[in-house]
Amino acid sequence: MECDHPLKIVEANNGKIYAYRSGTMCVTTSVDGVKHEADLEDVCYMPDVHVQLLSLQELEGQEWEICLKDGGMELRDRHGTCSLSSAR
Repeated sequence: MECDHPLKIVEANNGKIYAYRSGTMCVTTSVDGVKHEADLEDVCYMPDVHVQLLSLQELEGQEWEICLKDGGMELRDRHGTCSLSSAR
């Protein structure tokens, strides 16, 4: 979805970045050879940001369970049927 006006997002250091679109992103991972797919909702497109940012608060609001461990992260959906993991 294209925004009528850019959405201002305040960074931790009080800097500002702007999102110009938002929508749902399908994420696919493979854990131990098993393919997992999930939709992340309200994903913002910020063309001036050259790294991927993730809001733990937004994920919790969408009922994802977040586990940070051994330098990586695992997300489990609200039904416990899908998990996405990322290594360091």
